[in-house]
Amino acid sequence: MKKYLMIFILILVFMSAKSQDIFGLYSIKTKYFCYGLQLNQDSTFIFTERFKGDLVACEGKWKINDNWLLILECEEETITSRIAFNTVNYMCERIWDLEVVNHKELRLGTLSLKKVKKCDCLYSRKRGKLE
Repeated sequence: MKKYLMIFILILVFMSAKSQDIFGLYSIKTKYFCYGLQLNQDSTFIFTERFKGDLVACEGKWKINDNWLLILECEEETITSRIAFNTVNYMCERIWDLEVVNHKELRLGTLSLKKVKKCDCLYSRKRGKLE
């Protein structure tokens, strides 16, 4: 009986660690690329990717499925908005899947985005650079 109780407690601890809020800024930055992600409590996000001087960004809504997969769905943009905000390129990939490792780390493929207080590579197509 003690064995089952311990297993149950460990499962609860693991699940509560993953269910802690994931809102905030995430980033990974190397010499060659930078990813920035801002997750807001209202289920909106801003996601940017900088690679060899090129900058692409998208904004939209996020959700988490049952398997702790964070799904980012970029809003479709009109040609007018693409021209008006042409300082940052249009992100062609419209849906991104990130694994929720815990409330301080997300995984994009093999890359780990860590929670940060400030993100140098985060841009909004509509508002310009975020500080």
